[in-house]
Amino acid sequence: TYTPTPGTHPRHDEPFLVCTRTREASGRYTAYNPAGPYMGAYQFLQSTWNSAANHAGRPNLIGVPPHTASAYDQDEVAWALYQWQGSRPWGGMCDPE
Repeated sequence: TYTPTPGTHPRHDEPFLVCTRTREASGRYTAYNPAGPYMGAYQFLQSTWNSAANHAGRPNLIGVPPHTASAYDQDEVAWALYQWQGSRPWGGMCDPE
C-alpha cells in the first residue's frame, strides 16, 4: 500500500526540476495527459516511473500512478532519473547552461 511522503523534497528548487515540471505540466503534480498516458508534474510514463523508482531505491512507488504520488515522491523520482540518465528522458529541454 502506498503511503505518500509528506513535505518538500530537498531538491524541489533545483533549477532542472523547476524548469522541467513547468515545461511538462505547468507545475501541476496531478497533471494527466491521456496521450501517453503521461502523468504528474514530470509527465512520466508508468514504465519510466517504475524503472526510476526502482533505481532510486523506492520499490514502494512501483505501480503507483505518478500523478497520484505526493509532490515529494515525484520530485524524488524525477531527481533520481535525472541523476541516472540526465535530461534525455525529457528531451534535453532544461539542460543547465
